[in-house]
Amino acid sequence: MPSPYVSLPVGRRRKKSRPVKSDDENGAMTLNGYANDGFMVNDNEGEEAFEELPDHQPLKPPSRSPGLPISISAELEDLSEIHRDIVDGFVQEAKVAEEKIRKRKGLRSPLFTEKELHVMAIRWTTSLNKMSKIPGIQLDKFMIHGPEILRILRRYYSGYREVMDPKCSGSNDQEIVDLLSSDAEMGEDAYEDEDGEDSPYFNTNRHADIRA
Repeated sequence: MPSPYVSLPVGRRRKKSRPVKSDDENGAMTLNGYANDGFMVNDNEGEEAFEELPDHQPLKPPSRSPGLPISISAELEDLSEIHRDIVDGFVQEAKVAEEKIRKRKGLRSPLFTEKELHVMAIRWTTSLNKMSKIPGIQLDKFMIHGPEILRILRRYYSGYREVMDPKCSGSNDQEIVDLLSSDAEMGEDAYEDEDGEDSPYFNTNRHADIRA
């Protein structure tokens, strides 16, 4: 009995085509699957928008390490070796004195910056008037605590003059009298070295070899 099913000839089967959905049912489709709206878009244009960025270049480190401003560093370089040595000694001692003042007064913020201390000894601001003209100095803190730091500066300046010219030792000009009077009125205790010895920066024998 013959089979009721009829087989189609080989090679004539049709594959079912998958319908492509389109927002515009009447719109024709391009080969890329986009609606044919009359505008042709080159696929290569999208690739240009994603070109590789140039390699990231790290930021160059600053040429100078943080420290004193360039102007102050330049002034230090112009000083003699003896003067630079004394400036360093004054700054170190003044920082210790400034810290003691803050502890005694219960203060936290610095009274004088390291830059201001350097300027004091570089330019020898040996009077209240000269010290008040230091750029950026806070006058309110200066008027209260300046005389105590100024006393240290005066001592270093006297030592500097004695090293450079021994005939200048024992100076008792009017500025010292004014300074002591100002301290007495403000009730500030005189700053003294804990060991009671003079600063090694004023050792005339130490600097005699340098001058020679």
